[in-house]
Amino acid sequence: MTTLDQMVAIIATQSNTVVRLVPQDLLRVYPKHTRTAEQLVNDYPKKYRGDLVGFELIGDTYEPRFATLQAEWDAELKEYYADKAEWCRKYGCD
Repeated sequence: MTTLDQMVAIIATQSNTVVRLVPQDLLRVYPKHTRTAEQLVNDYPKKYRGDLVGFELIGDTYEPRFATLQAEWDAELKEYYADKAEWCRKYGCD
């Protein structure tokens, strides 16, 4: 797992870093620049900010990891994907 400080270092050295910010599939591409751990945490919804402990690289996206709210985050993400799948069944997806 990547810690907050390590994540800031990654953002500062890679040309683009993709991070999931909300369970509803919002990804943010951080271009290479200097950020602080506090700025990165503040990009998350308020209810998750104090619980963020690090990140896990899955594919090309850094997924957040939480101390006590991981199950809630995962449930919201699962619900989003179910809603998205239903929409795709109805209307099609590319």
